[in-house]
Amino acid sequence: MAAREPQNSAFYYFADVTVERENYRVLKAGEARTLEPRVFDLLIFLIENRGRVLDKQELFEQVWKRASVTGNALRPP
Repeated sequence: MAAREPQNSAFYYFADVTVERENYRVLKAGEARTLEPRVFDLLIFLIENRGRVLDKQELFEQVWKRASVTGNALRPP
């Protein structure tokens, strides 16, 4: 993912996707997509840490914070 904006930008753009950080909105090809709040937080964290290899523990600590989660939280449904 090669977002073109600096870290902590209000908007991120890549391919045909626009992420509006402050409005918690994602547009794909101009159409709004619904993301659960935690998924949106994960997307922002991944964008802002692009270019780095992130381990599962860091994701849990930064995105899930104090919530009790298991390793299955990062597996596809």
